[in-house]
Amino acid sequence: MRIALDAMGGDFAPEPNIEGCLTALQADPELEVFLVGDQPVLEDLIEKSGYSEERLKIIPSDGVVGMEEKPTEALRKKPN
Repeated sequence: MRIALDAMGGDFAPEPNIEGCLTALQADPELEVFLVGDQPVLEDLIEKSGYSEERLKIIPSDGVVGMEEKPTEALRKKPN
């Protein structure tokens, strides 16, 4: 199974998102995860965790949509 995760979403992101992702990867050897978010931040956290398998990939995204933003405006103004 493959899933994509907005690693930067949530009140305390990205740390708990990474922790949950790594737990899921340990529990399911068939799982592949694509983390979407700030690549340098995610790479640093993954490196610190010691995880090195290839079932975890990062999809870089430099845009952040705030909770107060309207989705249609974010789509127009933030292409990534």
